[in-house]
Amino acid sequence: MDEEAAEVVREIFELYVHHAMGTKQIALQLQAEKRIGVEYHKKIRKGIAVTAEDIYLWNSGTIAAILKRQEYVGDTVNFRTQIASYKNKTVIYNESDKIKIFPDTHPAIISRELFQMAQDRREKTIRHPSRPHKYLLVIICIVWTVTQECTAEDVGQKVKMLFIAMSVQLTGKAKGVTSMVFLRNILKPRSYRQFRE
Repeated sequence: MDEEAAEVVREIFELYVHHAMGTKQIALQLQAEKRIGVEYHKKIRKGIAVTAEDIYLWNSGTIAAILKRQEYVGDTVNFRTQIASYKNKTVIYNESDKIKIFPDTHPAIISRELFQMAQDRREKTIRHPSRPHKYLLVIICIVWTVTQECTAEDVGQKVKMLFIAMSVQLTGKAKGVTSMVFLRNILKPRSYRQFRE
């Protein structure tokens, strides 16, 4: 076991559970303390050249992934993912009933109690969307559209298009297409101009 890496894992759990720090705050603190990051270890293992900024790189996603890993309590967790077929290499994440956990197969880095406290806190954490104003815009547009003089069929079609616009904003699938382009097509031209003003 890499004792330096194990110490970082213990510190992450301690800061998260006992000091009530968020994942972003922990990442910033580890960078300030110049703790060697996960990306550095990954690149060294794969034989990829490492730059100076890679050595101490931490982000909130890395911290969240560490907080979810049950392996730190000494368990082996198998079958989290599977591949669709030998031709299609798409990774599919398994449901919890397909995942197999073998307890106490290696030395634990943290206690089970500390791990469970972290999981309980993660379940209670309210995750806010990064750009709530986009959702607010969609809700306002739905209300605005429904209040216009339309038939029920028109309203249904417009609401459907608004949900498409919202999913594009969330996933970013359609390149160069924004919700405003959809709204121009959905709302009546006069209504759109009034809404923008």
